[in-house]
Formats: sequence, C-alpha cells, structure tokens
Amino acid sequence: MANESPYELKVLSWEGYTPPYQMAQFEKMIFEKHNIKLNISVQYVASSDDFFDKIRKNEVDIIFPSHNLIKDPRYKLLNRELIIPINTDSIKNYSNIATDILKNITHINTADTYFIPMIYGPYGLIYNTDYFSSPPDTWKVLWDEKFKNKYSINSDYYELNIYIAALAAGMNFNEVTDIEKLKSNHIQDDIFNLVKHNKKLWSGIDKPTNLDSNILATSWGFSVNELVRNSNKWKMACPKEGTTIWVDGLSITRSLKDQPFLKLMAEKFIDFVISEEYQEEVVHKALNSLPSNRLTLAKMRANKQFPDHFACIKFDFISPILSESERRYMEFIWIRALRQ
Repeated sequence: MANESPYELKVLSWEGYTPPYQMAQFEKMIFEKHNIKLNISVQYVASSDDFFDKIRKNEVDIIFPSHNLIKDPRYKLLNRELIIPINTDSIKNYSNIATDILKNITHINTADTYFIPMIYGPYGLIYNTDYFSSPPDTWKVLWDEKFKNKYSINSDYYELNIYIAALAAGMNFNEVTDIEKLKSNHIQDDIFNLVKHNKKLWSGIDKPTNLDSNILATSWGFSVNELVRNSNKWKMACPKEGTTIWVDGLSITRSLKDQPFLKLMAEKFIDFVISEEYQEEVVHKALNSLPSNRLTLAKMRANKQFPDHFACIKFDFISPILSESERRYMEFIWIRALRQ
C-alpha cells in the first residue's frame, strides 16, 4: 500500500526546463514502479543568485545550475558543502551523456560527481532575416550605427556581454578575462555604448516578447522557434570571432545529505531528466536547444533536426569560472554602464 503522506522533492529550475506535464509523468512513474507518492514541487529562478539563497536556507533539494556556478568563488558550493556527491550508479542514463560535454566539464567533477549535464548551447547572436541578405558574421554588428536601439541583450550574465565586446575588439578567448587587456582595449567604453544603445535588457530565459520588436538580439536560442511560429523570420548567426558556450545541468543540495531515500529519488529524477525521451521532448522540441544525451543527439543528426546554433557549437570557449578580482572588475564595468 502506498504511503499516505507523500514525499516531496523541492526543485529550483530555469523556466522551461521542468514542464508540469513531465513532472506529473515522473510522479506517476515513481508510483507505478515503487508504490510511493512523490510530489515534485518546482520553483523558477531569475538569476544564479537564487540558487545560493535557497540552498543556504535549506529550501531546495535539486537545482539546475550552469556549469561554472559549481566552483564560483561567490558561492563556494563545494567548499561549504552546499551540494553533495551524486551516485552515478543510480543514474543509468549517465553513460549516455555525450563525451564532448563530459570532457569539457572535468574541472567540475573530480573524485566525486556534483553536476550532471542536461542541456547546452551558445550565448549567441540572433537576427531578423527580413533585414539581412546574409547572416551577420561578426559581433561588431551590435555596435553598428544602423542598429542603435534595435537590439536586446541579457542583463543577468553581464560577463558574457563583456566577452562579446572583447571578441569584437579583436581579443581572443584566452584574453577575455584578463583585466589589463580589457582595460587596454577600452572594453569599458564598448560596454557603455552597448548598454546605451540597447533597446531592452532581457533577463532569465529569452522570450519572444522581449525580442520580436528588434532586429538583433543575444539569445540562448530558446526563443527562436516561437519567433518563427509567430511569423518572425529569426535565425542564429555564428560570428567569426566565436561564441561563448554554456552547459546547464543538475545538482543535489545538502538538504538531502541525511535522507538516503529522498536522495535516491533525486537521482531517479536526474536519470529521468537526462533520458532520451525527456531530452527529445523538452530540450530539443520545446527549448530548441542541444541535449546532453548522445542518443537524442544522434537521432537529431539522423533526422537533420539540429537547431541553427548547432553550427556555432565548437567548444572553443566554455564560459569560465571567474576569480573574485575578475568578477569585481566586470561588475564595475557593467554597473557603470547601467548608471549612465
């Protein structure tokens, strides 16, 4: 007989990563397999700070962080033991994670595994094809006089906008966090102008409502499908300077450290999220992004269903973990630009 008081897993997720129908499906699967009532309670985050605040207060069990959050010195998730090791033996689909992704996050998972990749993509450049005879091939287009007040950029990940400015100025990937080189290339002035002539800053997940009145925008790629469905002819370009790549995944918080049953259920949840079926329905079809599951990737390749931005994915530049001094300088640049 099933337990009368349901168990609960509290999940903190980016919007779109945990659709209610999929959560209900997981609950149903657990009940049918284990005769256990398990509720998945989902809240959405607006920025990475939200993860830390909830973990610190023991208000969340599973999070969906970006790869560079795990060892970010602002949060010290590992040093403070705010997240706990994941038993990959409980996750049968772990063996199906694409090797390209795993080899690029080896600096996160050492002797223990704290982060399971779910989805990846670019912080890319999208454009309205009605205004371009060919795709823009450089980030410099965002500083073109013709497009003043006709583009939108993200407000949360200011460092990514600084990387864009650095690449547009001719710096290479291994220089974009170098404070002295950022200063000598006048990146502060470029960011000032980028923000000044931006039509609207968007936060969290890029949505068509934030972008469709523009000609250009930065994007995770999530909004492109809906923009196209709304008869807006948008595509993603691949600037010649390169594109920053992000990887989002799942981690288990300290709230489950002494709860072995719920920790096992959390690992079952992770297994569900990186399954071939979930990855196809949510990551590929709903989010227009790239799944971590190699079987889903293979199916997309066979059916020629890769999103536009797949061509931009070269793993040249996985968004780095910034030192405290690098973060302070970039935050200073960004805040100054916002206050103009």
